[in-house]
Amino acid sequence: MAKTVTGLLAGMMGKDGLLETEQPAPVALWKEDGDPRGDITLNHLLRMTTGLDFEEVYAPFADATSMLYESRSMADFAANKPLSHEPGEHFYYSSGTTNILMKILMEESGGELQDIHNYIMDRMYRPLGMSTAVFEPDASGCPVGSSYMYASARDWARVGQFMLDDGVVDGRPLLPEGWVEYMTTPSLPSRGTYGAQIWLNPDDPEKLLPEDRIFERLPVTMYYMSGFDQQNVFIFPEHDLVIVRLGVTHDEELWDKETFALMVLESIN
Repeated sequence: MAKTVTGLLAGMMGKDGLLETEQPAPVALWKEDGDPRGDITLNHLLRMTTGLDFEEVYAPFADATSMLYESRSMADFAANKPLSHEPGEHFYYSSGTTNILMKILMEESGGELQDIHNYIMDRMYRPLGMSTAVFEPDASGCPVGSSYMYASARDWARVGQFMLDDGVVDGRPLLPEGWVEYMTTPSLPSRGTYGAQIWLNPDDPEKLLPEDRIFERLPVTMYYMSGFDQQNVFIFPEHDLVIVRLGVTHDEELWDKETFALMVLESIN
């Protein structure tokens, strides 16, 4: 869920002229001549197609765990990874990728934690009426764009409504024209299951594999944020509806989020 907010912030910086999605990502570690990571663009970061050899596994000594619990700079931990695929050719869901993106956002806002905090407050929290949201920083002083955003259910609903309203608040566009469409356009290497920092619900049996995440009984136009231990924000454009579920369910078998969302849809119909 934090990743989607990071993607929205990237759009806001694009509107401010601070970022270009097709430009090489401004990462100092990748700027040496001949470094193939210099071909990674912001679009690759947003769409999880960097090709970096990062392992999204939560186990002792795995990349995701070491990044979140042992590294001073989570973005640098991920940016130091070598390539395992050519940028743009392979989809791999990676918290490290979003943390690299968040560090870029902080540097473009001024380079300090206070700068990015002010930017988020001025451009998102206040305009959307969010009063509870907090982006926790890592030990280096950079917000953890992948994972550690906390907010009330109502504030998460405001984020979903913001996307449903195409980034417009009180008649004022806060995102570039077409940014929500960009975020919800499938990343081709993901077989349609992922856009730019948000999950999608495709229905293409010729492309999908059994392990692909799909809700067969929910509309294919739905897009959603998938958070920790079965927390979700479901967005249904054709129903003008946002559903937020916060809670902690460690065993996925004990919480059927598809049935839950379907029951809400049926109740309003």
